[in-house]
Amino acid sequence: MRRALILGVLVCLTVSTVLALSVLGTKHPGGILAKVYAHEGCSLGTLTGSYGTAADGLVNPTGQPFVSTSATIPIAVMAVQSFDGAGKFSQSNTSNVGGFVFTATGSGTYTVNADCSGSVIANLSNGEVIHISFVIVDNGRQILSVSADPGVISFARAIRIVNPQD
Repeated sequence: MRRALILGVLVCLTVSTVLALSVLGTKHPGGILAKVYAHEGCSLGTLTGSYGTAADGLVNPTGQPFVSTSATIPIAVMAVQSFDGAGKFSQSNTSNVGGFVFTATGSGTYTVNADCSGSVIANLSNGEVIHISFVIVDNGRQILSVSADPGVISFARAIRIVNPQD
């Protein structure tokens, strides 16, 4: 059970880190989230293709919101995430949770709002479900994200993988 919780947290961190970095650039008039596509907006199709993701954060192994830092475990994740442009994604990742290293997979659905914010529901290979909030930046080339689950503090950044032939 503890391993499943940690795996879920790691996947969440990966997705969150990727998505969060897009949001935290600089403060913009009207809030911290810039209207990246103010004239065009974003849609599910804005996220298409593969992204390299790096995430880090802290996990509370009890799954409860953080009360103190004494019960936290550091985590780091790297992943490749693939978005289909129609609301579905998959990923494979390598995670390090407090020195325990493992690989995992996941898939799920995502939504994208016209202001380029969005959310992810990821189903992990261990049966756990995680939730992530994100923002798309740099014309869809990057995603910044944070975990939306209690007991997890994570930030992630994802950058579109460009094929050398493109």
